[in-house]
Amino acid sequence: MKPMHIAMALLSAAMFFVLAGVFMGVQLELDGTKLVVDTASDIRWQWVFIGTAVVFFFQLLRPAFQKG
Repeated sequence: MKPMHIAMALLSAAMFFVLAGVFMGVQLELDGTKLVVDTASDIRWQWVFIGTAVVFFFQLLRPAFQKG
């Protein structure tokens, strides 16, 4: 495993975490006529962490998949 593969896997996982955190980590609610931005429930954050781990391990093992 080359250090570049680890770096690219970390970069991919970090990008996924940021994007998923922005899109899934907030919840919009109406309070009368005001739009309130609130954090999402814990179960959503668990899915974001699971997805980040999946992206990291897939990118880490991708060279092995391409050789086979």
